[in-house]
Amino acid sequence: MEDVLTRYVIPWAKLRQIEVAGGMVFEVWGGPCIRPMMYGGSLYGVVTGYRRQRKVAARMNAARERLQAREPAPRSPARYAQMSALSPWPPLVILAVMEAIAAIGVLAR
Repeated sequence: MEDVLTRYVIPWAKLRQIEVAGGMVFEVWGGPCIRPMMYGGSLYGVVTGYRRQRKVAARMNAARERLQAREPAPRSPARYAQMSALSPWPPLVILAVMEAIAAIGVLAR
């Protein structure tokens, strides 16, 4: 699961429960409760009682139970959150190309 700046790696065997409490909350056995911004609360969710998030959480919990019953030991590392660096190069290259096009347009007049 990925967020804006953080990638969460949670082995199915370590995932305790997924619930909705002002947004989606992922509970990990012996670890932190993870509240990703991507699945956070919203005014629309408060008004509707987080109906859609509850359906998604129920489906994810069902999948978790099936996978935990099938997979006895986690194969993933025990790190639950990894910082992922966003590369600044693609936007800078696009900016440089756009500036070059603008400069050529101005010089061509």
